[in-house]
Amino acid sequence: MSVLKLSTTWEFTGLRNAAIEYLDCPLRPLDPITKVELALQYNIQEWLLSALLVLARRSAPISIEEGRRIGFENALKLASVREKLRLETAVEEFPYIYHDGGSTRHAIHQCNIGYVALGDRDKDAENLDYTPFIRKVFGL
Repeated sequence: MSVLKLSTTWEFTGLRNAAIEYLDCPLRPLDPITKVELALQYNIQEWLLSALLVLARRSAPISIEEGRRIGFENALKLASVREKLRLETAVEEFPYIYHDGGSTRHAIHQCNIGYVALGDRDKDAENLDYTPFIRKVFGL
């Protein structure tokens, strides 16, 4: 992290890119709060969306300490993204006409449709794609 800090300060692009690549290694992953913190501090755009997405999907809310680390404005934006969505199911009815031999019949087909709705968070929210809302709220 010191290499990232100094290479950013002194504008050593090659060294900065190497530090970013080293820190982004899957064998020793950074936690998403650290990634957001570093992305904001050192303008690493390629980390920000993916780390925010992990935080939006997780079941645990943003803690006070995490809010301090990423800044309360960002924590509140993230909370607004997390809490706005929930899954709902509705039954849609589709009337249709069909021909049965020589007669015409009318029927209604029912279909369960899942959609994203505003409301309280539920467990299934961990599987939602928050990307468009993160982009909008954070201006990415």
